[in-house]
Amino acid sequence: MNKQIDNKGKNKEKKSDLKVSDNGRKRLRLVLILVAVLLLGIFGTIMIYYNYYILDYKVVDTYVKVISPGVGGFNTDKDALRFGSVPVGSSGERYFIVHTNEDAVVKIVPSGDMVRFFSLSDYNFFLAKDDTKQIVADINIPEGTALGNYSGEINIYFFRPLGRHS
Repeated sequence: MNKQIDNKGKNKEKKSDLKVSDNGRKRLRLVLILVAVLLLGIFGTIMIYYNYYILDYKVVDTYVKVISPGVGGFNTDKDALRFGSVPVGSSGERYFIVHTNEDAVVKIVPSGDMVRFFSLSDYNFFLAKDDTKQIVADINIPEGTALGNYSGEINIYFFRPLGRHS
């Protein structure tokens, strides 16, 4: 604190120094509030992650060869979800089974250049422990689609349901 000596030799405090002190207290309170909010946010994020984290993750490759109309094709591979050759203006259908060893919220996210032709019977669902669900994968090749090979992936996420800690 700055002090000045007046004409009589007495110490005199500057009023501006007192205002700085009050501003310093306000800043300190603001910093403490911000730190508390930050800590609460971190704690909340950890709690959400603990209660809703990924149990497992699977990737299924997908493939289709778009061919000229009037030509048939099929694929019997079981290592991926392959639609084989599908003529322009036609559609195809495949099935796959989703299984879990514990209660899980399942989210299926297709990706890749064939996604625009692709649809699933279900994208988000709950599976109880040791339960299975058959998912229908449809592909519809519209008129005007360029001939060629299209591929992608089906990303399957298994999340722990909220509130379950097994």
